[in-house]
Amino acid sequence: MNYSYMTTQSNRDDPWAGYRGGDELDTSPKRPRVLGWDQPHRLSSTFSISIPQGVGPEVFGIRPFERMNASLIYTAAAGKPYTPTTKEKRLEPNSGRRPWTFSWSAKLYRDFESFGLRYSIFADVRNLFNKKNVRSVYSRTGKADDPGPGATSYSESYDRWHYYSRPRSIDIGIRIFF
Repeated sequence: MNYSYMTTQSNRDDPWAGYRGGDELDTSPKRPRVLGWDQPHRLSSTFSISIPQGVGPEVFGIRPFERMNASLIYTAAAGKPYTPTTKEKRLEPNSGRRPWTFSWSAKLYRDFESFGLRYSIFADVRNLFNKKNVRSVYSRTGKADDPGPGATSYSESYDRWHYYSRPRSIDIGIRIFF
């Protein structure tokens, strides 16, 4: 296994494997392998704008955008490893990689003050463009939507909604400050 970037490696996933009561002692030769949580590349970027009180366009004596904050968040991440299999055997542990994931989120809120009470109305949108990112894959094919040859039934093999990231979610609410 040759990687040109840093990876999280160890000689086994569980450092105590073979040393607990009832475990069979593993005496096979140890060599470094990629761990299941390795994610060598992750990029996050945030663009935010904040409009203070008394600033912004005025419409009928009201400034609708004053005291408003908006953020746009972009995240990209390399796929985590998985262990490929063939019909006959498992291959090298964690030698395959899931696809990269990409996500956009947006947060918007506006502060208000009236009758001596401070409050904020907000909207938080996760997975803004409803991208279907792969979180898990079939070990035989390395794909989330193809179990490979020998699938026994459609439902057992293809209805794996948890193999994908969550769809778009929108939270809207009011926050009151005391």
